[in-house]
Amino acid sequence: MTIYSIFSARQKQSLHQVPILSPTLIVVRQGEKRMYNGEEQLILSTNQAAILPAGITPFMENIPSQGQYLADLFVPPRRWLVRFQEQYGQLLAGLPNQYPSFKLDTVIEQALLPCKAQTPKDDPWQTAHIEIAWSQVLLELIRLKVAAPFFIASNQPLGDHLRDLISLAPSQDWQAEKLALQLGMSSATLRRRLQAENTSFSGLLQEVRMARALGLVITTQQTISEIAAQCGYESLASFSQAFKRHFETSPSELRATL
Repeated sequence: MTIYSIFSARQKQSLHQVPILSPTLIVVRQGEKRMYNGEEQLILSTNQAAILPAGITPFMENIPSQGQYLADLFVPPRRWLVRFQEQYGQLLAGLPNQYPSFKLDTVIEQALLPCKAQTPKDDPWQTAHIEIAWSQVLLELIRLKVAAPFFIASNQPLGDHLRDLISLAPSQDWQAEKLALQLGMSSATLRRRLQAENTSFSGLLQEVRMARALGLVITTQQTISEIAAQCGYESLASFSQAFKRHFETSPSELRATL
């Protein structure tokens, strides 16, 4: 497993409704990132960082400098955040919930180094080692008073639980009725609870698949057809249409900026 990925681009990227499914630390290494979420605006220049809370869908622009945009992304599992909050919850009291830009100091940069490792899923020792390293990163972010977005809405709503399940296998033929049965509730109850969270099963399914698709288009060399299949689309045309409808750019157009 890995919690770390690198985003790069050679041309300016404009992406609409980018789904942030899990709290994410973004560190811009070269170029500039601009994010707009409603009336909120966030601009990250080179060597600036921000923590984005789960559940937002901002408009993003990635702007290269000297022909290159580079950013580090860290997305820890929710269970790590829950365990951290259980142990250090008292340190989170009073932290501001905003997600301002900030610069990482050398202490946090050093703490992040082991978090960039990739380990096999069946290696619990290495996974535990990365979780411990990530806990150190969180403690340092608390020191800077910027860690709160990692813990907003820590009592996981049903929608977030379903997103986690779908994220395990976005290509699967997910159906609301079967998933409701698996969770021990009726499909009507599942729809009602999601409606109370201002979402729907089809909406969050699309959200998870588009989030996975965006990551694969930007960070891998897989063909668009392979990505479509991994995201649950049998037709390349329907996948491309859904991608463009969501991000207002096609996967091939986005790939051409890399």
